[in-house]
Amino acid sequence: MAFTKPYTYVDGTVLSGANQQLNDDAAKKYINQGIVFADYADSNIDFDQIQSGELQPITNQYRFVSGEVLGQAVDKEVVNRAYFTSNIKTGRQTSDNPVQYQSIYSTGQTLYLSSTADILITFGGTFISDENEVQGKGKWDSKIALRYRDSTSNNWETIEGTRSYSFEETTAATVATRLATQTSLLTAAGYGPVTEAEYCLRRWSGWTWVVKGLPAGEYSFILMISAKVEQGYSSARSFTCEVFYG
Repeated sequence: MAFTKPYTYVDGTVLSGANQQLNDDAAKKYINQGIVFADYADSNIDFDQIQSGELQPITNQYRFVSGEVLGQAVDKEVVNRAYFTSNIKTGRQTSDNPVQYQSIYSTGQTLYLSSTADILITFGGTFISDENEVQGKGKWDSKIALRYRDSTSNNWETIEGTRSYSFEETTAATVATRLATQTSLLTAAGYGPVTEAEYCLRRWSGWTWVVKGLPAGEYSFILMISAKVEQGYSSARSFTCEVFYG
């Protein structure tokens, strides 16, 4: 249906503000398909009716006009463990030089950005590094960090601000004494039973990080670990990506 102005100006006549307002109001109503201010005032239209987003239940992805949310989570059942192991010689386990990152499954997403965007990534998970059978020079630590790359490169970039460590579950007396002291302080402050506090102290890693101003393109984000133990695993973990377009 074509737009018809309520008032048509004739050459040589004086412009009227009231007539111009009639034309403006009619144009606004036509452009907005009959929606007028009174519809908003009467609460006939709310935000979720204008744009409720689209949920992809298989990939657990929620898309909006201004961005999208992606996430995945697993609990700490044995079947959901993500195992990792070191395959470098034991004599070099305590060195910082050998780095051999392994991905931790259920902690990654591939994003397709249509324009420049900011990415908010939240991770939480437990990492258990079993005690090694061979004796080392110290307590072996496995570095954990978020890494990413774009589709045009095979080089993974490490976001150092997300780094954390999983330490070997040693039974050394000094470590056991320090752990007992910290655990008693937490339980005294009401942080749950001893086993719960001990579990969080030694094994939990969690953070939130913002990657700002990524240009349009395809990007892969995943948590990786440079293992320095013969056997370790991540049990419960949660990984969420939120995309915000400017």
